Amino acid sequence: MIESFVAGSGSSIIIIFVSLFILGWLLPSTRHFSQEFEVPTTLQTLWGLLKNIEAYPNWRRSLQRIDQLKKKKKENLSWLEVPYRGKIIHYQFDHEVKNQKLAYTLKAGTIYTGLLEYKVRVEDQKVFLTVAKTIVIKNPILKIMGYIKLYINGEIRAFKHDLLKTLEKK
Repeated sequence: MIESFVAGSGSSIIIIFVSLFILGWLLPSTRHFSQEFEVPTTLQTLWGLLKNIEAYPNWRRSLQRIDQLKKKKKENLSWLEVPYRGKIIHYQFDHEVKNQKLAYTLKAGTIYTGLLEYKVRVEDQKVFLTVAKTIVIKNPILKIMGYIKLYINGEIRAFKHDLLKTLEKK
């Protein structure tokens, strides 16, 4: 009786694993998250905050520190964001459109890669910021875990909260 229970449990585990693998394989590899909000400041102040990567831990409460990897030229700018909790993310400068857009490629170990973009627009003397993050997860099992564990919209909301709090103090 115990042998049939063990044999049955083993086949159930295999069926579950294969089912999860197939489900993960069917899920899209690329996910896009974005949020636009008004920022009560000038374009110059916002742009200065976004470009001053070394100061991120001073106003982004989830960051323990920034480790600069390359700093000589803007095109080579590369750093690690070390959070209090979660995965260290490696960022590298991708491109900039002055006072309009900053883009950085990102890599979280072997879990995912992607792109982080800050887009700024001014309308009727109001400044708006769009924070967009696109991630790519290739491993089928990690894709499923990404739907469960990755909370990118929450990260963007926390970024917005921290940014607005910082601007209140200025």
